[in-house]
Amino acid sequence: MTANETNDPGTLRVGDADRKAALDRLGLYFAGGHLDVAEFDERSGKAAIAKVRGDIDALFVDLPPLDDAKAPASRNPYRAETIDEAQGELDRVMKRAEVVQKVDAAVWGATMVIFFVSLFVLHWQYFWLVFPIAGVASGAVRRAFRLTPEEEELYEKLSGAEQRERMQRLEQAADKRRELGY
Repeated sequence: MTANETNDPGTLRVGDADRKAALDRLGLYFAGGHLDVAEFDERSGKAAIAKVRGDIDALFVDLPPLDDAKAPASRNPYRAETIDEAQGELDRVMKRAEVVQKVDAAVWGATMVIFFVSLFVLHWQYFWLVFPIAGVASGAVRRAFRLTPEEEELYEKLSGAEQRERMQRLEQAADKRRELGY
């Protein structure tokens, strides 16, 4: 590495917090109409795998600044309160979706137990009724937590991306451990 590369902020490594902040920022640009769906997907994918600061900076070079001090606060949709509110709302959606996923797993786990007990132990002829009941219960949980299909899809996308990143880090750590002979 040359002296110029060590002084270049674009070559500094980024972490999960930097990638998450970039994804949040891209979401604000998308919500503001600055990016279409294809651009948002492409840039989000690049943000998720960014290695250095320059990778992240490149995603925003053609976009207006979020903190436009010249715009009056009432007309600037990207003022600090709006960014904080959007982040808070996303956090609340993610927590609700996580609870719904856990309750859903419990509902369907119990459904399978009841199904097998009613079919093989009790020999109940209406054993099949547990599935429509579980479907209604799943829908009721989503309604109770006011989780829309779009919010659930977003949760699955973000948690899937986080899981893939975690698995990549673990695989890299395992590879490193094998290289070092542990």
